[in-house]
Amino acid sequence: MVLEDEKEVEKPVLKLMLIRRASKDAKGNPNIEGGKWALPGGFGSDKETAY
Repeated sequence: MVLEDEKEVEKPVLKLMLIRRASKDAKGNPNIEGGKWALPGGFGSDKETAY
């Protein structure tokens, strides 16, 4: 917290949600990306925008 003229002002806090990729895919095969951290939401296409 920061005090400004006797008022308390809280600083914004950035929060980020991550998922950990499974070591095996849905069929039980080893996942090459297994154990890695990622943003949730799946894979994007080069034709998609981020907004």
